[in-house]
Amino acid sequence: MLVLALAALAWIAARRVRLRRADDERAGHARRDLAVGLALAASWFSVWGLYAAYTWMANPVLSTLQSARFYVPAAGAIALLGSWLVTRLPRRASLAAVTSAAVAMFVLGAWSFAVMREFWLFPRS
Repeated sequence: MLVLALAALAWIAARRVRLRRADDERAGHARRDLAVGLALAASWFSVWGLYAAYTWMANPVLSTLQSARFYVPAAGAIALLGSWLVTRLPRRASLAAVTSAAVAMFVLGAWSFAVMREFWLFPRS
């Protein structure tokens, strides 16, 4: 989702720059998308910045399972930006590209789940 959200921000900014001189409905949508994208990006980056200020978040003792809960508020903004990008994909996008992205996300999710299952909150006796 992080990659999708960053791609969405880049696409929103490029679309706004491309349509900045236009005065039609598409330019209005681009302005609105830029305003919403900037608000979501500010929310997302502020959560990351807030937690980056805490030195205990960089503690190597914390596992992903323990520290992931602190980044859950940023997941909403990331998901909204990623979903914007998915809804704006051109119709000519090939099925192979969409399928390969879905497979890559599934593999990354399965890998992270397998790593998470190896973590035990309480040591085994």
